[in-house]
Amino acid sequence: MGKHALVFLSDIHAGSTVGMLHEDGVQTDDQNWIKPSPIQQWLNEQHAKMVEDVRELVNGYDTHIFLNGDLTEGVHHNTHQIISPDKGVHIQACYDVLTKGILSVDFDTIHMVRGTPAHVDNAAGLEKSVAAKLNAAGYPVVKDPYSNSFMWPFVYAEFDGVLFDVRHHGRAGQREHTRKAYSALYAQDIWQSHVADGRRAPDIAIRAHLHRFIDSGPDHRGITRAIQMPCWQLTTQWVRRIGAETLPDIGAVVALVDDGRVQIVPLLYKPEKDPQPIWRPEA
Repeated sequence: MGKHALVFLSDIHAGSTVGMLHEDGVQTDDQNWIKPSPIQQWLNEQHAKMVEDVRELVNGYDTHIFLNGDLTEGVHHNTHQIISPDKGVHIQACYDVLTKGILSVDFDTIHMVRGTPAHVDNAAGLEKSVAAKLNAAGYPVVKDPYSNSFMWPFVYAEFDGVLFDVRHHGRAGQREHTRKAYSALYAQDIWQSHVADGRRAPDIAIRAHLHRFIDSGPDHRGITRAIQMPCWQLTTQWVRRIGAETLPDIGAVVALVDDGRVQIVPLLYKPEKDPQPIWRPEA
């Protein structure tokens, strides 16, 4: 029994023009420097707030971070919204965001979960490169014992009897008024699929990819609690097409496990200015 702090962070999308790029910028092979845009600078400011919030929350706990996929943007679908077509730039940008940001907190372990092939390449090649750089620099990246890779397809991790199931892809409702209800249905599906297969169902399932924070909530019957993670990328051209009215949730999720009891702490950050300016004709 003990005190464990678990930090869940995903969807950095380093290399995207609307994803994260550290304030120092990143250098290309031609020695040109790419600097963050005003949007990316705002993300950096929120990320800095998150790091301090995490540092305060995890004080007195042993600490573990789960980087839950889509850490890079990748070169995909003929998108113009990338800072460079050089994938190596995306890898370096991701490494800088992590090491100069959230990994400045002293974590006991780092687990890295594979993201979407379109963003991280087949077999998570871009994320594998980031993981290798982190390992070479002495960060405590944990290997998947089955594949002997730093990139896990999913992670089951148990802390004081509380079982977490961490995967990048999940499901969520698209309508605002059904999101919470669908999350409860999805939590039931996760629980039931495990039980039907004779496997132990997770107490808490962590999912990413959809860029919205949704929490099915605790269930006194022991049904899995499903948590959909926020992100660190603002709206892309693709998202505008499939969810024109929807803004992404920016932030991370922290789980504090204390003698088998769990407290979920969402860390969410919103613009101080009105994100929806309104044009009016002059009188």
